[in-house]
Amino acid sequence: AALEGPQVLYCDKVEPPEGHAVSTAVGMRLDAHATGVGKAVLAWLDPGEVRELFGQHPPHVHTAKTISSIDRLIRELALIRKRGYATDEGEMIPGLNCVAAPIMNSIGRAVLAVSVSGPASRFDSERMAKLAVRLMATAHEISEYIIERGAAHDTE
Repeated sequence: AALEGPQVLYCDKVEPPEGHAVSTAVGMRLDAHATGVGKAVLAWLDPGEVRELFGQHPPHVHTAKTISSIDRLIRELALIRKRGYATDEGEMIPGLNCVAAPIMNSIGRAVLAVSVSGPASRFDSERMAKLAVRLMATAHEISEYIIERGAAHDTE
């Protein structure tokens, strides 16, 4: 997913083979503050940029777990930056949990994010933490690929 204003745009999606489809689709836009992928990208913005982004579009409450305060969102983003990954535990869709990691560009900005989502009954905190390790490694590989491709194009 990519950040577009205060929302994220889902660019690609792979459905799980066991048939537990998640209610997102390529081309769908969701509020960034209430999604793992959105928070994974927002965490690498300066807090002033986050305030500006949500200044005219205050965080909308989707569920009882949605972060609705910009100050609380900025505190959450600082924790995400420190930890290296974001979570969404029913903040956008009740009963749907997500873990997400940022894809970085050559100057250290998150430009995209990848995530794994599933029903809360199968994605408890322990499982999400284990998935986060693998997801961060995958996001790092994608980041390196993007940076290498950019460097290759710069020399052509």
